[in-house]
Amino acid sequence: MPSYASEEFALLRTLIDPVALFESVVRDDVTHELASPHPWQKEALRSTSKRQMYLTSRQAGKSSAAATKALHKALTHDQKAYKTGYSPARED
Repeated sequence: MPSYASEEFALLRTLIDPVALFESVVRDDVTHELASPHPWQKEALRSTSKRQMYLTSRQAGKSSAAATKALHKALTHDQKAYKTGYSPARED
């Protein structure tokens, strides 16, 4: 009989800690291996601030951090709408 304890623990960890979710879904652009977040990304992911601004260099992982944070909120909060700063161009 297979044991699912380790899989259940990993799933629970991703629901509790957004950094664990980042580590399980974000891949490096070059190697395609699972990536570890930078210290500033860990801080941003665990922040409870309603608004955040990332002042970093190009290709530093801003989108990965923001997307993981949004995904974590969507997975852990029932029936709440979250608005992002993304605004697609209108087609007239």
